[in-house]
Parts: sequence; structure tokens; C-alpha cells
Amino acid sequence: MMQRQQFQLSDENKHAASRIRHELQQPAAAMKLLLSRLEQPQEDGERKHIVETLLAAATELDRSSLAIADYMFLTQGFVERCDEDIDIAAFLKTVADGFRETAEKNGLVLIVNASSSFGRTDPALLERIVTALIENAVDFTQDGCVEVNLVSISPLEVAVSDTGVGLSREASGRCTAPFWTDQTSKARRSNRLGLGLSIAQAAAALLGGEVTVTANVDGPGATARFQSVT
Repeated sequence: MMQRQQFQLSDENKHAASRIRHELQQPAAAMKLLLSRLEQPQEDGERKHIVETLLAAATELDRSSLAIADYMFLTQGFVERCDEDIDIAAFLKTVADGFRETAEKNGLVLIVNASSSFGRTDPALLERIVTALIENAVDFTQDGCVEVNLVSISPLEVAVSDTGVGLSREASGRCTAPFWTDQTSKARRSNRLGLGLSIAQAAAALLGGEVTVTANVDGPGATARFQSVT
């Protein structure tokens, strides 16, 4: 699993950001700690099921808390862009590897098409974008494949295509709106918060670009694309 990159925060926002993250993550961390202690091999099946269900809920709460914090940091001026020279192809493969087990468990093939190519960008921002695009594709793809393509380095362009449910007419213009989810489509995770693509869009804006999602014209599914101008 790739180590989570840290945003470069301005000095005046570091304390506030740390406090907000702590407040959001503390309940979920406490729940997971206590519930993990309750789960013992000798427990009966029903009790074990309850514990596992609550642990899953705590994990989702943790995920949601991080998403809310990320979205707030990105849209409220907390984040400063901090570019580095990185191997974009290797970076994409590392991020994708974090989803490989889930994809295989769901019967999906996860493909990364990228040869070694160095570029200059903010790795924390790029991670948020690519993570959101892949996660969205895996959630909305019941069978087939998810394909990550490094289209170009300068300007930076990354496309994630899937063979999933595609886009409804309503979703085509609203899928990057904060907290919005397409109620007409069946996602693998029904309790989606609706911030994934919003986070990607906010991170893309800080990189001088945008995220767009379009239905595939030559087959099922959709393609989410990040394009950076600067």
C-alpha cells in the first residue's frame, strides 16, 4: 500500500488542519480499537458478525472523515502547491496497486498503461486525483476492467476508463459536485459520501487543470480524465 502523501500547508493553517483531522478521526479510531479487542476466535458467529459489521462502519466513518477534511483543505485555501520531479508512470502504478486486491476480489482486471516518464507536479495533489478516479471506476464497474492510461506528460493528462454502468444523463453534468451521488446507478459501495470526484476536481484546480467524466462512445462504461494546463 502506498504511503499517503502529505499536503504542503501554509504555516498559519498547520495547527488548524491538525486539530480538525484529529477531531474527525478520533471517534473512528476509538471505535476500531475497542471493537478489535472484542473480536476473539471463541466468540459465537452472531457476535462475530456484529463486530465485523461495526468495524466496517468505523472504517467507513474514518474514510468519510478524511474525505471531508481533504475537501475542506483543498477548497478553503489550506493547501499550498509543492511540486517535485517524479516518475509519473511509477507513481500511477503504485497508486493503482493499492486497488489491485479489491479489483481482483471483485473479478475486475486493473491495467496501467504507462512507460517511465518523469514530470514535475505535486505528488499529494496527484495522489488525491488518481485515487478518486480509480476508486470511482472500481465502485461502478461490476465486471470487465479498469484501465489507467498516462496520456501525456506535458501537459499532464491521465485517463481512467472502465467497463461499468456508464453515466446517466443527470450524472454527466453533476458527478464532480460535492456530496452528489448518482441514485440511478448501482455503485459497489452504496454508502458513498459523494466527495471523491469533488476532491479530485479541487486538487486538479490547484494543479491548473480539471477533471471531466464522459461516457464511452465505443462500448460500456465511462472515462474520467485529468488534464493539467500548467
